[in-house]
Amino acid sequence: MHYSISIFGGWSSLERLYPDLPYDAKQTFTGSSLYFARSLFGYYGRCVDVSASNFGIRFRVRTFPFGFGLRPIVIPWHQIEECQRARFGLVGEALRLRVHGWSRPIYIGRFLWKYGDVYARLIEAWQT
Repeated sequence: MHYSISIFGGWSSLERLYPDLPYDAKQTFTGSSLYFARSLFGYYGRCVDVSASNFGIRFRVRTFPFGFGLRPIVIPWHQIEECQRARFGLVGEALRLRVHGWSRPIYIGRFLWKYGDVYARLIEAWQT
């Protein structure tokens, strides 16, 4: 089931474009949501770890059974064409990413309050 969701939702396609790499995260934000804006199956609610480093941003589904078989995705900052705050129905306040080689926006959001203003930190990391 989770494999079908990854195919129809877009995780496996984006994973092929941006496979997991050795990654030294400066910060990790657990329990986030992610939406690929591709289909109804492209929504991962409150089960994604979002990590940031000098190299880029990493997404990892951590909840069993949905995370089983889904390898992390690492998108280098230089492959992100746009990174800005947005509102999105399922996610609410979100960060909208336009990624080279991916035709639709990616929305990440629902960061836990304990992390503060994650949106500003990720936008700043992208700009540097």
